Amino acid sequence: MTQWKLSLYDNGSFPVWEELRIIPNNGYYQSPSFNAALVNDGNPVVWGAASWTLSIPATASAATETATVDIIDTGTGTVYPGITRDGPINRVFNSISFKVNLATTNVNYDQTPVFEDFTVTYLPRTTIAYMKND
Repeated sequence: MTQWKLSLYDNGSFPVWEELRIIPNNGYYQSPSFNAALVNDGNPVVWGAASWTLSIPATASAATETATVDIIDTGTGTVYPGITRDGPINRVFNSISFKVNLATTNVNYDQTPVFEDFTVTYLPRTTIAYMKND
C-alpha cells in the first residue's frame, strides 16, 4: 500500500485541523499471503475456485459501486486480474494472496459496499502408491 502524508500550509500563521475527511473514489485491500506448500510437504498446489460475498446497500447501485478481485502468486509476484466470483483460478503455485479493488462513481461517496467471506480452494498434490503382486 502506498504511504502518504498530508501537509497543511498557511501563509504566516498556524493552521487548525477540524474534521478533516479524505475519501478517495477508489482503493484496495490486499490480504496477507497464505503458503499452501507449508501444509503440502513443500509442494505447490492447484488453486481451485475463489468465492466471496459482496453486499451493496439498497440505496446504492451496482453500476456505481464496483469491486474486482485479483489473485497474486506471492512467490513470483505474478498478478492474475479480474477473477470472477465462484470462478476457477486453475493455476499451480505455492503461496497466494488476493487484492480487492474497490471503486465508486457516486459523487457523494456516501455508499460503501461490503466485501467479506473470501474463500479459495486448493487441491494438494497427490502421490499415487501401489503395490504389484506377482
